[in-house]
Amino acid sequence: LKREIYNGNIIIADITPIKGDSLTRDRALKDLKQVALDVSGDIAMINDNQVVVTPMSIKIDRTKFTSK
Repeated sequence: LKREIYNGNIIIADITPIKGDSLTRDRALKDLKQVALDVSGDIAMINDNQVVVTPMSIKIDRTKFTSK
Protein backbone atom coordinates (compact mmCIF):
# COMPACT_ATOMS: atom_id res chain seq x y z
CA LEU A 1 0.00 0.00 0.00
CA LYS A 2 2.76 2.43 0.85
CA ARG A 3 4.36 2.07 -2.57
CA GLU A 4 1.04 2.86 -4.26
CA ILE A 5 0.69 6.07 -2.25
CA TYR A 6 4.29 7.06 -3.00
CA ASN A 7 3.50 6.42 -6.68
CA GLY A 8 0.67 8.96 -6.52
CA ASN A 9 -2.33 6.64 -6.26
CA ILE A 10 -5.36 7.05 -4.00
CA ILE A 11 -5.79 4.12 -1.62
CA ILE A 12 -8.99 2.96 0.02
CA ALA A 13 -8.07 0.26 2.52
CA ASP A 14 -10.45 -2.11 4.26
CA ILE A 15 -9.17 -2.57 7.81
CA THR A 16 -11.84 -5.10 8.83
CA PRO A 17 -9.35 -8.02 9.03
CA ILE A 18 -7.25 -6.18 11.63
CA LYS A 19 -10.07 -4.37 13.41
CA GLY A 20 -10.04 -6.79 16.34
CA ASP A 21 -6.28 -6.48 16.89
CA SER A 22 -5.86 -2.97 18.25
CA LEU A 23 -2.05 -3.12 18.26
CA THR A 24 -1.84 -4.10 14.58
CA ARG A 25 -4.60 -1.66 13.60
CA ASP A 26 -2.96 1.24 15.41
CA ARG A 27 0.44 0.42 13.91
CA ALA A 28 -0.99 0.18 10.38
CA LEU A 29 -2.88 3.47 10.74
CA LYS A 30 0.22 5.16 12.16
CA ASP A 31 2.26 3.94 9.18
CA LEU A 32 -0.36 5.20 6.72
CA LYS A 33 -0.50 8.58 8.49
CA GLN A 34 3.28 8.84 8.18
CA VAL A 35 3.15 8.03 4.46
CA ALA A 36 0.44 10.67 3.97
CA LEU A 37 2.68 13.16 5.78
CA ASP A 38 5.72 12.14 3.69
CA VAL A 39 3.91 12.83 0.41
CA SER A 40 2.02 15.91 1.70
CA GLY A 41 -1.19 13.97 1.17
CA ASP A 42 -4.24 13.38 3.33
CA ILE A 43 -5.78 10.53 5.31
CA ALA A 44 -9.27 10.00 6.72
CA MET A 45 -11.53 7.25 7.95
CA ILE A 46 -14.50 6.70 5.62
CA ASN A 47 -16.28 4.57 8.19
CA ASP A 48 -15.27 2.17 10.97
CA ASN A 49 -13.80 -0.28 8.45
CA GLN A 50 -12.24 1.84 5.70
CA VAL A 51 -9.50 4.44 5.47
CA VAL A 52 -8.62 6.57 2.45
CA VAL A 53 -5.14 7.94 1.79
CA THR A 54 -4.45 10.48 -0.94
CA PRO A 55 -1.22 11.70 -2.52
CA MET A 56 0.00 15.30 -2.75
CA SER A 57 -2.42 17.94 -4.04
CA ILE A 58 -5.52 15.86 -3.27
CA LYS A 59 -7.23 16.85 -0.04
CA ILE A 60 -10.20 15.05 1.48
CA ASP A 61 -13.33 17.15 1.99
CA ARG A 62 -14.58 16.28 5.44
CA THR A 63 -17.76 18.32 5.16
CA LYS A 64 -20.86 16.29 5.86
CA PHE A 65 -23.96 17.10 3.86
CA THR A 66 -27.37 16.69 5.42
CA SER A 67 -30.56 16.38 3.45
CA LYS A 68 -33.30 18.86 4.19
